[in-house]
Amino acid sequence: MARALCDGGLTDKDAAGLRARWLQRVAPVVESVDLGFAGEDGGAWRSRVEPAWDGWDSDLRRGREGGPDADTLESIGHALVEESLAACVNVVPGIRSVYRWDGETRVDTEALAIIKTTESCVQAARLRVSELHPYDVPEFVAVEVAEGSPAYLRWVRESVTDGSGDGEA
Repeated sequence: MARALCDGGLTDKDAAGLRARWLQRVAPVVESVDLGFAGEDGGAWRSRVEPAWDGWDSDLRRGREGGPDADTLESIGHALVEESLAACVNVVPGIRSVYRWDGETRVDTEALAIIKTTESCVQAARLRVSELHPYDVPEFVAVEVAEGSPAYLRWVRESVTDGSGDGEA
């Protein structure tokens, strides 16, 4: 299909099928779509997408935390998910960290945790990490998630609570 599009050999039937598949993937996140060929000769694609939202929600946060090994961070991640402070925690083993500690430059093999949570849960997650973490100074850094799959972002929101016990983050 992509080759036919590049070569200009796309039939009306191919274009209709492509449009249908495209709509299946974006229909949950758009209000209206205009997709087709511009001009009489079919020389260029034209598209216009009107989002079904006023902008990306900015309440999601992605935290990161370094640690001595994957098992330690997996244990911390398990606690965060079980306590609904995070929707998911990815643990990446085998990273190399170069840092200064006690006046020395050091290099260590560590692991990295990537924590998916919401703005309302960041502080509780940070406090829980500091309670469970073996380091004197846990890293816990959180950044705003500017964009993402609406279904995934919704899942993260539905998976965490703000600690109030009402199930809403």
